[in-house]
Amino acid sequence: MRAGTDLPVLLPFRLNARPEAAAPPLSARWGLALVLALALSLGVAQAQSGPLAESILATMLKWTPLLAQGFALNIAISFLAMAIGTVFGALLGLCQI
Repeated sequence: MRAGTDLPVLLPFRLNARPEAAAPPLSARWGLALVLALALSLGVAQAQSGPLAESILATMLKWTPLLAQGFALNIAISFLAMAIGTVFGALLGLCQI
């Protein structure tokens, strides 16, 4: 047993330390498997849709711009919240001095 503490924050830094649970690296085989899974799911969704329904790819292309706008708005709101929090946090910190 080591003397002192076993808190992870206070343990010494080891240059060649390996993490215990490292994720395996992704290979091209995994990328191919993901593309095949997407193609299979698109085929199943197209087969289950009615004869008068719009195709799955057409629906995805139709809604992608709206989803992208929502994603951009989400990023903008997050950035604005961080900026406001930083400004008010700095002001509160200065007020405590």
